[in-house]
Amino acid sequence: MVREVDLDYMNDLEQHGLSPDIEETKKHLFEKYNSVLGHMDLVAKYCRNLAGALIDEGDFEGAHNLIIASQTHDHSKLFNDEWVYLCEYQGGEQSPEVKKAVYEHVHNNNHHPEFHEYKGGIHAMDETSLQELVADWQSRADEFGIPIIDFLRDKGFKKYGFTEDSPVFHKIQKYYYMMTSKRLT
Repeated sequence: MVREVDLDYMNDLEQHGLSPDIEETKKHLFEKYNSVLGHMDLVAKYCRNLAGALIDEGDFEGAHNLIIASQTHDHSKLFNDEWVYLCEYQGGEQSPEVKKAVYEHVHNNNHHPEFHEYKGGIHAMDETSLQELVADWQSRADEFGIPIIDFLRDKGFKKYGFTEDSPVFHKIQKYYYMMTSKRLT
């Protein structure tokens, strides 16, 4: 089944930060697709690395579940407010539209701790979702040139309610090592 997206917003290009010049619009859309799909590809690559390590450990079902998750990672960014606003956001002050798109994204994608906030947040995440989260964080770290541990120490530990002594952090360390063959320090 193929989902279609309503691109009526393209009829009012300037309202959505697009130039009425068709060549500028084409360039903008190519950049947007490259950014979104590039991130999805990078997450899938890290998930494949981790799935290979899970296979080596004999966790065939876990590896299979992670591969499936990796192939649907962030698909919601291609639709509705996420496509229009979230994919344009480059950090800094968030408009009400961006805040709404971020909220929808993190509450509708189970690889985000916010999806699990009423069940215990990051501590309640199933193994596959946590593994996908680590792959997502590593992908964002690569994209922004900031190590995961710096993100966690700067805001992640406080935002998600865990520490370097938490069992969930030890799982994150394990998955990070399985995915990259590097220590998370």
